[in-house]
Amino acid sequence: MAKMVVDFKTNLLDSSGKQTDLTGHIKDRKAILIDFWASWCEPCMELMPTLQSKADLLAKHGITVIALNTEADPAIAAEVQKTKGMKMPWLVEPEGEPLSQLFKVDSLPRMVLINPDGRVLFNSHPMNSKLWDVLKTIAPQLEVPKE
Repeated sequence: MAKMVVDFKTNLLDSSGKQTDLTGHIKDRKAILIDFWASWCEPCMELMPTLQSKADLLAKHGITVIALNTEADPAIAAEVQKTKGMKMPWLVEPEGEPLSQLFKVDSLPRMVLINPDGRVLFNSHPMNSKLWDVLKTIAPQLEVPKE
């Protein structure tokens, strides 16, 4: 995956069903961290508070966290966003799962960290401690929280 280059213009949906992509989320940022999740995934739902905390912390260091629902239904994503009080960019992967296919997402939850050049820096479970090691290479002043 290290040689893979991500096309930030891959078509996605926002939680209201409108077409969007990742272009605006990477502009002037050090990286984007995409969290792949689904409403039927119990570990995904349990990690939502941690996801919001990560988003709040990383935003201060120039890294955008994006929640990407894999169910292709904006209504599901919107409901979870509302009930969980999530404030980060909230996107939906359309039919055909272009990003899940690209990153070979075969289990949830999954996080993928991408730099502005479109290079994949991390692709694993959100609780994998190596995520923080990679994040610290991007933002050396980052203090790793106790999770």
